[in-house]
Amino acid sequence: MSDAPEQVDDSPINRSTINQLSVEQLDAFLDGIRVRRLQIVQKLEKVAKVKADDAELTVYLRFERAHKQAMKLLDKLAAEEAKAELVVNKCRVLAMEME
Repeated sequence: MSDAPEQVDDSPINRSTINQLSVEQLDAFLDGIRVRRLQIVQKLEKVAKVKADDAELTVYLRFERAHKQAMKLLDKLAAEEAKAELVVNKCRVLAMEME
C-alpha cells in the first residue's frame, strides 16, 4: 500500500462514482457547487436590486409629479389670495369713505 492518491479514471465512457473520488476531489467538487450557488445568489441579488431601484424610481417619479401639482395649486392659491386681499382692501377703503 502506498500513500499516493489513487488516480481515478473519469472519462465520458467510463464515469467514476462518488465512492472512487478522493477527499481532495470531493472538496473540489463541493467548492465548485458552492461557487455556482454563490454566482446564482449574486445574480438574484442584482436582479432584486434592479427591481428595488426601479420601484424606488417609480415612487420618486410619482412623488415628483404630485409635488409639481401641489406647487401649481399653491401658486394659484397665492394668486387668488392676492386678489382677495385687493378686493377686501377696496371694500375697506369704500367703507371708510362712506363714514
